[in-house]
Amino acid sequence: MLRPPKFMFMGLQSPAIYLGATDWEMNKHVFINGEKVEGNDTPWNAVVADLLIDQNERKLVGVTFAIRKPDFCEPMRRIANRLDRRVVRYNDLQQDSEKRLYQAAGDAPHIEIYWSTARQPGFELAQILCGQWFWWYAATRTENSESSVIAFGVADLDELLSDHRLILPDLHLPKLDVRFA
Repeated sequence: MLRPPKFMFMGLQSPAIYLGATDWEMNKHVFINGEKVEGNDTPWNAVVADLLIDQNERKLVGVTFAIRKPDFCEPMRRIANRLDRRVVRYNDLQQDSEKRLYQAAGDAPHIEIYWSTARQPGFELAQILCGQWFWWYAATRTENSESSVIAFGVADLDELLSDHRLILPDLHLPKLDVRFA
């Protein structure tokens, strides 16, 4: 069996993905599609992410962040609406099925990042800490603004999959160009 990749970058402006090992270090520059980016936490200062899964097949299909402070709901809706809806979704839990999905997490809206679909959608608490994931922002634009979000990254992906007994689905997405210097 192939070992899962160590790192994932998911393009948020259009669906594209980078999977693999990386020589990225905190003191190296990262370029996504030729644009210098800087990693940071979410625009609304959430410190943990949870998992979106396919319950039947135990596949990791995305991550989700609860937006617990009402002041951040509208700005995050705007950010989600500026990004590709095939990848990022603002979920305000208005549908009964959405409420059931997040019943273990309360009634806060969520930002969801998907890299695959799920036949049987599920939510799993993971509390992934910042340091395991980063939002990537264009370095030349205003700090952590709606227009500067480029990608999302997950580090230690192999450990995350192992710890939660999940697998990655087959990902049929264009390759995201990620370089380190």
